[in-house]
Amino acid sequence: MKQKQRASSLILVLLVVAGIITVIFGTQRIVLVQYNQANSEEDNLYAYYAAKAGIEDGLLRYRTSKNVEIPKGSEFKYDLRAGTDGTNFKQKANQQSYDLGIEYKTNKIETRELIRNSTITLSGFTQVADSVYLNLFFKRTDTTCVDDGVAVGSGKDSSFVQIQILDSTNNIQNIVANFNNTGTWSTDSTTPILINSASNVLQVRFTPYYCDITFEASVSGSTNPPIEFDSLNTTITATGYYGNAKRTLVALVDRTSDKLIGIYEFNAYSGTGNIKP
Repeated sequence: MKQKQRASSLILVLLVVAGIITVIFGTQRIVLVQYNQANSEEDNLYAYYAAKAGIEDGLLRYRTSKNVEIPKGSEFKYDLRAGTDGTNFKQKANQQSYDLGIEYKTNKIETRELIRNSTITLSGFTQVADSVYLNLFFKRTDTTCVDDGVAVGSGKDSSFVQIQILDSTNNIQNIVANFNNTGTWSTDSTTPILINSASNVLQVRFTPYYCDITFEASVSGSTNPPIEFDSLNTTITATGYYGNAKRTLVALVDRTSDKLIGIYEFNAYSGTGNIKP
């Protein structure tokens, strides 16, 4: 009888000890997970503020020099802890730093709105010897627009876009873009805009009259790398680092008005699709 009681007591003790050990290890695991989460959140916060510092750096550079560029592959690196250019450093666990890239040139402008009587100027064309052409596409956004009460196309007035091409000798070539019955116009073989080194084109500017429009611009021709021109926006990309965390912020500046369009987080928006800042 006593042996059975001793055996039962031993089993009970073992169960209690096992329960205590389970609770201890379970609590320890929870504490470790919470600790790691807290560290991760802290690292992310430090990385975010590093990226924010990079954006401020980029905006200051833009205000100092509108045509500043730091292209992809040549990003500026800065060590915030040391306060020095960190181009050659390797990221360490407790190091707060950022990469900075600034670009304003492109070989294509996607659909963009332009209100009547406003002028857009395209410039900064890369000079190459190949036959390279600027392609423009215009579309009326309102088929019922009027001028002085007269519906466009129904009376003496008709909507059009005035295009002016300025070369290095200050010669100006004028093209009148009259919309077709679908409300569109585009460059073709009859209205080519040659923008290579032989043509010495400095600027191409256009103004819509009587109607608001959308426009697109691109280049065609066999060049490597492709010819580029002013995209009308400056894109500032800053990636902040701290510990194992990385945060990327992107700022867009309208080069025609020098206004900040917005700042968004690349990680959240993935930098794709129709999401705008």
